[in-house]
This record gives sequence, C-alpha cells and structure tokens, in this order.
Amino acid sequence: MSDKERVAQYVKLRDYKKAAEAEFKKSMERVNSAMAKLEGEFLAELIEMDVNSINTDAGTFYKRTRNSCSVKDRDAFFKWVIENRELECMDIRANTKLVKEQMEKGVEVPGVNYSEIIQVGIRRGNDDE
Repeated sequence: MSDKERVAQYVKLRDYKKAAEAEFKKSMERVNSAMAKLEGEFLAELIEMDVNSINTDAGTFYKRTRNSCSVKDRDAFFKWVIENRELECMDIRANTKLVKEQMEKGVEVPGVNYSEIIQVGIRRGNDDE
C-alpha cells in the first residue's frame, strides 16, 4: 500500500470515528436527560426527608458534595499564601512552554522533569478520493 493510500485510509477512518462519536453523543442525550431528571428527584426526596441516603433493594441513592475552587484575584491569593505561609493551598505546576524556552537558551530549570513525545500528525490532502 502506498503512502498516499495509507494516508487516505487514515483520514477516512478518522472521519468515520468522528462521525460515530458524534452519533453516539447525540444518542446519549435522552439517556443523560433521563438520568439527570432521576437524580433531581432523588435529591429532592433526600432534602425533603432530611436524610443523607436512602437504601432500596435495587441500590442506594445518597447526597454527595463536590468542592470546587478557582482563583479570582491571583495577586491577592498569592500575597495571602506567602504572608500566612500556606504554600499547601497552592497547586504548583511547571509551565511547559516557558520551561522549554529556558532549556533552549541552555538554562537548566531545577526540580522539573521535561520530556518530549514524537507523534505522527495526519492532515487531509486536497485529493477527494
């Protein structure tokens, strides 16, 4: 099989996969909607009964709390963290792009693992076979 044929085959498979995923996502809309409705009913019942869970022979439904936090004022947050020595309140990540730029300048950034992964990219050609 020539490179042209293999690229054409890959593009065709990628298009098929994308279409199949979109079709599956659409087919799940009714399922997700029905599940969300039931979850709302379960939560309303738990709140009304002032309980954390209800057990049935088919299974248990229960309240759970998910927490979320985002920084709305970076400077104020950073100042508080430093002043109160609460570094554990921060998640620290290396900025891959900036670390790469430093490494390209010959600067070794301490405490960072840097790696590159070579992958293959496939662009669609102008040929419509």
